[in-house]
Amino acid sequence: MPEIHCGTTSLKEITRQATQQLERQLILRSLEANHWNRRRVARELRISYRALLYKIRDAGINPPTSTVSSSENSGGMADTIKKDRAA
Repeated sequence: MPEIHCGTTSLKEITRQATQQLERQLILRSLEANHWNRRRVARELRISYRALLYKIRDAGINPPTSTVSSSENSGGMADTIKKDRAA
C-alpha cells in the first residue's frame, strides 16, 4: 500500500489518496472473490458496469493471465466478439 505523505499535502489531497487506495483494495478483493466476473462485482458494489470498468482502469488493476477459461482459448475479447457476430 502506498504511503500518504502529510507534510505539505492538503487535507483534501490526503482524503483523495486514501479514498483511491481503499476503493482499489475493495474492487480487487471483490474481483478475486467473484473470479473476475466484472458484472457480478458491479452488482455487488452497487455501481454500474461501466463505472466499474473506469475504476479498474484508473486504479491500474490488471486481471491475472490465468482468468481466461479454456473455452475462450487465448484469442481474448476480439475472438469472442467475432464468435458472437458469426452466431
